[in-house]
Formats: sequence, C-alpha cells, structure tokens
Amino acid sequence: MNRKLLTMAVAGLLSVAGLSAQEPQLKWVTSQDGMGLEIPQAIKVSSDGYVFLMNNFASSDKETSYDPDGSVSKGYSLTTDYFFYNIADGTKASEKTSTGVPDVLQTNGNYNMTLYKVGTDGHLLWGIHTNVGEFSDGAMAATSDGGVVIALKMRHSSRSTYKSDIVCQLVDADGVETSVKWDAPDYETYGGVYQPVLAKISKDGKVEWTKRIDVGYKTVTISGTQKKLYDNFDLRDMVADGEDNIYLTGTYRTSINFGRNANLSSPRNAEGWDGDVQKTCGDLFVVKLDKAGTAQWNVVTKGQVISCEIPKNIVLDNGNLYVSGYMKGDGESAVMLGNDRLTPSIKDCLFYACIAPADGSVKWARLLQTVEHPVTQDGARMKPMCLAASGNELYMGGSFYGNVMDGENVCLENPNKQTNGLRAFILKCNAENGAVQAGIMIDGALTEVENIIPKDGNLLAPGYDLYAASYLYTLDTDLTSNSLKTYPLKNSISTATQGGVVVGDLLVSAMNANRTATFPGCDWTLNVINNGDNNYRACVFTGHDISSLSTGIVSAPAADTGFRAYAGKGELIVETLSACQVQVYGIDGRAILSFEAPEGRTTKSLPAGLYIVNDRKVAVY
Repeated sequence: MNRKLLTMAVAGLLSVAGLSAQEPQLKWVTSQDGMGLEIPQAIKVSSDGYVFLMNNFASSDKETSYDPDGSVSKGYSLTTDYFFYNIADGTKASEKTSTGVPDVLQTNGNYNMTLYKVGTDGHLLWGIHTNVGEFSDGAMAATSDGGVVIALKMRHSSRSTYKSDIVCQLVDADGVETSVKWDAPDYETYGGVYQPVLAKISKDGKVEWTKRIDVGYKTVTISGTQKKLYDNFDLRDMVADGEDNIYLTGTYRTSINFGRNANLSSPRNAEGWDGDVQKTCGDLFVVKLDKAGTAQWNVVTKGQVISCEIPKNIVLDNGNLYVSGYMKGDGESAVMLGNDRLTPSIKDCLFYACIAPADGSVKWARLLQTVEHPVTQDGARMKPMCLAASGNELYMGGSFYGNVMDGENVCLENPNKQTNGLRAFILKCNAENGAVQAGIMIDGALTEVENIIPKDGNLLAPGYDLYAASYLYTLDTDLTSNSLKTYPLKNSISTATQGGVVVGDLLVSAMNANRTATFPGCDWTLNVINNGDNNYRACVFTGHDISSLSTGIVSAPAADTGFRAYAGKGELIVETLSACQVQVYGIDGRAILSFEAPEGRTTKSLPAGLYIVNDRKVAVY
C-alpha cells in the first residue's frame, strides 16, 4: 500500500472570482500582431524595473493566392507590430513595426525573433528584432545594468534559398544592424543546420556583443539515403547573477563548444540518432559563462543511455542554482547527476537538482517517478513548466496526469484519463535537500501553471484553462486547498498563458490569443489580424494591478517620515529615528532580506539592482 504524502486535489469548487475591488484590476493591454502565427517565448523582469518580452513572428512576401479549383495558398506579411490598446474603446496604435525575412518557400513563412523592453504602463521603451536568419526559440537573462543577454537558436533563412553567410542579423532600437556569420563549408548540405547565437543587449536596446557557439554538424546514412542532422541542440532557460555571470541550460545531440571549459561532445543519449526531431533525445547541460560570454564550467550527466533528458527551467536563489525538467527511460537504466543516481521509468519523470554557482558541483539531485493512476490506468505524463525558489523553499509547477511518486509516497494524484486529462500542479520542496513537502492539483479542463511567484508569504501562479481563460491562481505557501483562488485575466478560443512576472504590485502576463480575446473589466473585443485563416494567433500582454487581492498579499507597511532608505555602492543604507522592521523585496516581488533596524544608521550588503524597501524603490549600484 502506498502512503499519500501531503497531496491535495482541488476539484470543481474553485473560487473563480468576478470583478471586485479585491481582485486584479486591468490597467493596460498590448499585443504583437501580424499576418501569421506569433507566440511568446519568454518574459523576464529587468533589473531597472521594466519587463522584457521575447516572441516570434512568421514573415513572407508571398501573397495569398486562390487557385481555380478553389484551394487557397496562404501568404504572410513581412511585418509585425507592437500595438497599445485604449482599454476604454479598444482602439489601438502601433508603437513599433518589425520587418522580417522575405521567405517564399516554407509553408509557414520564416520565423523571426522580437525582443521588447516595456514600461510598467505597457508602453514600449524599445524593441529589437532579427531580419536575417530563421529563429526557432530562445532564452534570456536580465543583467544588473538594465540590459539583457539573449540565447537564440538560429539557422540560415529559408534553408538554402536565401543564400548568405549570415546566420543571424539583429536590428537594434535605432535600426543599426549587427550580423552574426557562419560560412558553412557546404551550404547546400549544411545551410539549414541550427546554430546557437548569444548577444548582450544594453539597457537602451543597443547590441554590445554577439557570439556564435560551434555545434557539430554531419549527415548520416539511413537505409541507403543520406540525411542531414540539422536540429542538434535546444536552449531552454538562462539566468544571471549579480556579477552578470550567465547560467544556461539545454540539451545537446551532437558536440557543442561553448569554450575551453565547456566543450561538450559525444552525448550518450544521441547514439544512433537518425535526425528525427520528434525523438527528443540528447543529454542535458548547464554551463556558466562570464559577462563576456567566456565559458567557466559545465555540468552534464553520465551513465547509461536513457530516452531523454529535458531541462526546462533554471533559477538562482540564496547562493544556489536550481534546475528542473523531465527524464524518460526504461525503469532500469540510470544516469548520474553529480553523485546522485537517477533511474527514470518509461513515463516522463520530474527531476530537479541544486548546483553550486562557484564551481558547478552538484549538491544534490532528485527524481520523482510518474506512473499510471491505479483506477483509470490510462497512461501518465509529466509536463514541468516553471521553477521558483525563495529562501528554504523550492516550488515547481506545470501539468500532469497519472500519479507522481516520491519513492512509495504519492505526492500528486490525477485520476483523469489522458485525453484532455492534463491538470495543473504545484509542488513544494525543501531547497536544502529537495525533500517533497506538499503538492496540489488544480482541476478544470486542460489546466497548466506557467510561472510561480512567491510574494509576501503567498504564491502567485499565472496559468490557464485551455478551453476557458488565462488565469491567475493564488494560494498560500503551504499549498492548502482552501487558500486557492482563481482570477480570470483573459478569455479567448484555445487560450494559453505563456508566463507572467510581478513588478511591485503590477502583474504582467504574456499570452496567446486565437481569433479574438476579451478581458474582464473591458467591453471591447480584440480581433487577431489574419489572412483568412482563423487559426492565426497573436501575442497578447496585459498589466493588472494586484495590490488589493484578497489573498493577504499586501505591500510592506509604509514607514513614517522618520525612515529613510537609500543606496551606496553594493549596499543598502537605512536611517531611522526609532527601531523598526525592514522588508526588502526584489522588483519581481521576491523576498530578499528582512531585518530589524535599530535607531540610527544601518548598512546591508546587496548586489546591484532595483529593490523595494518598505514601499520605497532603492537602486543599488
């Protein structure tokens, strides 16, 4: 008999709130919209109190055509726009137009990258984009100077038709172009091979440096036919520390050379790989790069061959680096992550690990098995989407079906069948050793959690119900079911939330909209631009004031006129006429420091960045 460990399932009795003074109040709506499929890629808070949004868009100069037999060949525009909406009447104004690659061959156009820096009022501060090369996906990390480092998965435009040695070209906020070249030795063979491209973007949208990472490329012979291996790595997530060192995680299926201290080769799990991109094989990696992009160390797994190792998220907190994702195997073969042996089953299994940022040593690694529910016996799946750390607590979220096991203990239970059976989850673990402490399932119809944001003793979890709306879930840090509340943020067909961040008391969310979207608190409908194909999607961004949520989330108490907080170089300085409690939060709402300041002057060492100190913004330099 298995013992259930702190498992709480919340069925159809979710508290779905109507609009009131104690719920998120919509402040603004913006979008990236053009005549093609557009999807948010990542959302991060900048160190100077703004928000970075990374997205893609499809471009082509091929117009829609209609054949005599009635068939339609869809075309795409070359551009996409960042629109700001007047939420009173829905009128919109373009704040930036980005022009992509004039692809003429691929069915879905050429995918390009956009990166926006957005103010807390939703207005665009600046934007950059690619106009040469095809973008697959990417990651980003905010740096201490208000800028950002981006990692892009790029290849030559239109495989071999848009012939150029440029694999990526960035257009900065002033329209200046920066080219990243890869002169493939045999373009017809290797022109479509993806390459990693790193770039540092300044706080005002200028390209400071770029770097292409060498990836192995080759052809293999399968049944007498040569096949190109073009999709040889994935870039999943990245984070920066206070000194702007970068920590990047992903997967490699051929050799990938970040530099002398991170030259990765011979991945075990790609042995015999035939290039089928549906086979998510390869080995996970974590690399540390300094602020100039020079490799410092790497972490990879060792051991036997398993089906897949997919890292999804990486975060830095309290002097530790945490990474999470999923693995799949045969139930017998094991891999080593540091000194810990992980043996995944034939179902997706959740793994997570703690790494020392200084030298890359793995402090501990854990694996939670996913098995079929004993009643439905209808498959099992784990889809981790987010990771958060705060002090001694580690939180993971996403969606799953089946049962999630911590040894013999059931830490998550979902009795739904696999068809439309995915349900959102949040797990709480001890950050010092990874021990599972609590778990909760959020019911609905195809629900999923995309981010977890610890704030003022509670959790904010942007997510969605695919057939209903984008939501903000809130609950206490103990994951008690009666604390869970659900607030709708956006309604649309086949909706999805790609993530959210908090800046002070503002929740900024990145979402998809298919055809149309409506918003609680507004009477107008956002109509997605399309060329007659109702499946086109736009990137939609919202800003909600969450200062009056009924979850106990409140700002630090405002001090009287006898309190003063300001910054020095690498330090916070507090002056007070009487002893008082001081709460220090990051601009993303994460608790950083709490202490009692005696009468007089107190200093605390802090890395450069923007902080909220008893309701006051303080910029440590």
